[in-house]
Amino acid sequence: MKVILFPKRAPRPEFQHPAAGPRRSLIVDWRLTARSPSLVLTPRQPNFARRAATFKPEVLAASFAQILELSRVFGERCRPTHALVVLNSMAVPLLDASARDYLWSLFEVPIFEQVLDSAGRVVAFECEAHAGLHLCGTWPDHPFGRTLSGICDCGQLANRLCVPERAMAACAS
Repeated sequence: MKVILFPKRAPRPEFQHPAAGPRRSLIVDWRLTARSPSLVLTPRQPNFARRAATFKPEVLAASFAQILELSRVFGERCRPTHALVVLNSMAVPLLDASARDYLWSLFEVPIFEQVLDSAGRVVAFECEAHAGLHLCGTWPDHPFGRTLSGICDCGQLANRLCVPERAMAACAS
């Protein structure tokens, strides 16, 4: 009898909160895990709509399209009270100023952006200073922005991806 061994599957990355402290987060991404009191859902799961509508998140993390769909379907029932995290892939352009303004008009909470690789690992994240996305490790030239090195407005020494059209002061220098 021949035994077939399958390679061990790597654990899914854990969602990274943009602000300090545990937050009740609704995360709509199959690649991520989260600690309680957070909930990870995918639209294909049974009872997705009911669970998403009754969770009452402080933080909502999903792709831009999923955020718009959740807002359209659930309205106030799925509105975050503290922050919105837009989860992007490396192939998708970063949010422009008009998209951020539109999300602000819908939710009226701070908007953060995180870029994930195909395995769900965070490769870039936006801090509370909103002065570009901190890069995790090295990232090749990105078509949607330029890379800056130095101290971020949050106080950390970091390589950051800046998007000039957002007119961030850090990107202008």
